Amino acid sequence: GCDGSVLLDGSASGPGEKEAPPNLTLRPEAFKIIENLRGLLEKSCGRVVSCSDITALTARDAVFL
Repeated sequence: GCDGSVLLDGSASGPGEKEAPPNLTLRPEAFKIIENLRGLLEKSCGRVVSCSDITALTARDAVFL
């Protein structure tokens, strides 16, 4: 789907969306970029910005460039 669940890691109860067959084509570098951005924003804003927000802003800026 078109949501942020692909950013969730797996847990003891099962694999995450990253490991689902349709998502295996996603580049690990993209996940690293989003995680780095999340860390920077969390330092500045606390935990009020979600990974879905970061993904939306990143996609917007990438299209603009």
